[in-house]
Formats: sequence, C-alpha cells, structure tokens
Amino acid sequence: MHLIIVAVILMLSAHSGVVEETDDSPKMYENFALRDFDGVRYELKDLIAANKATIITFWASWCLPCQKELKEMNKLYTQYRKKQFAVLAVNTDQRQDVIKAKRFLLKNSITFPSVYDERGDVKTKYQITSIPRLFLFDQKGKLIFEAKGFKDISEIENEIKKLIE
Repeated sequence: MHLIIVAVILMLSAHSGVVEETDDSPKMYENFALRDFDGVRYELKDLIAANKATIITFWASWCLPCQKELKEMNKLYTQYRKKQFAVLAVNTDQRQDVIKAKRFLLKNSITFPSVYDERGDVKTKYQITSIPRLFLFDQKGKLIFEAKGFKDISEIENEIKKLIE
C-alpha cells in the first residue's frame, strides 16, 4: 500500500514545475476569449499585451483543491497586481453548477476575474484532463511554469517574483 501511495505522489510531482523546452521554440500562450459570470469579456492576449505576467488556472466549484488554490491565488493577486501581474481563472463547471461557482467567488471575495468555459473549448485547447491546472506566462506570453493539481503557493510565488521584480 505504501508503495502505491509513493508511486502516485511521484507521478503527480513529475507533472509540475518549471517548463523545460524540448525544441527550438518556447511554448507560447494560446489566445482565447470568454465571458465572466456577469457577461464581461476577457481575452488572454489583452493581458499579455499589457505586459503582465499572467496566471491561468482551471477550476470547478466541486473541486476542493481548486477552491484552496483560488483562495491562495487571491492573496498573491492582491499582493502583486500592481506589479504587472494578472490572474485569470477559467471555470469548467457544468451548466447546472454555475450558481455554485458564482457563490464560491462571492463568498470568498475572489478579486481576479473568473471566466466560464461553457462549451469546454478552452479546456480542450489547453488539454486539461484534471484540475486544478495552472499555467504561468511571462510578459511576452512564453510559458514559464505549469502545475497539475494543487501546488504549494510559495513555489508559484517564487516564479512570479522572478518575472516581476
């Protein structure tokens, strides 16, 4: 039993961290435009064009690690948003759970935008098979860091600091 747990932990940790480039070109962001729960439209390229280091995080209201990550991310966003840093959360809930997502954001005073991927197009584009899933892009749109599953927020903060300080 212990070997199974160790194997799972190793598998999970192997899929997060600083992005290693394996070819000649760096991984760049893939643009998308979605609306938040109030109908306001957000486009990823606008954040990159504003010269902001940007985190995209995929989440759902039923996902407890996602909820924890959003709360921690909100602290980072509050601390660094005036230093060319942005966060855009992408909600992947089913239509019947959207009200739960809205309630969670309001109850926890999440201050960064959260858009709704109603048809799952962005989830597909970014090949999201599990959540939470996080991507950190530099000010030019190059993928710097990614994490599958909940990641220690201090590791994410260290990557952000490298980009904005």
